[in-house]
Amino acid sequence: MMQRQTCLFVVLTSFLLGSTIAFADDITERMTSRRPTIEALKKEGLLGENNKGYLEFVTTNQKQKEVVDAQNEDRKKGYEIVSKKQGVSLEQVAKIRSAYYAKNAKSGEYIQDASGKWMRK
Repeated sequence: MMQRQTCLFVVLTSFLLGSTIAFADDITERMTSRRPTIEALKKEGLLGENNKGYLEFVTTNQKQKEVVDAQNEDRKKGYEIVSKKQGVSLEQVAKIRSAYYAKNAKSGEYIQDASGKWMRK
């Protein structure tokens, strides 16, 4: 009986791990497909990287809002995967990604500092 439970556990764990990897791959594909739109919005000065690890409009013009919202949802899902895998809070993962996005922002793009002030890099 114990051997059967162990085998079932291994099968379920393998299935869930495989599903998580496939899920992460789906997120990556969706995010990559949105990248040209996101980059164009940043270049126009409409969108920036906030200090919480998400995209945010810096003007009242919210062109392509559905694309930005979808990107932020996928970012959150990705952060959740890393959070669970690493045993840290979602906020910690998002904060680390925020620093990454700010560091890698292109010249002229908006980033938000720790106090919430927007500035061009």
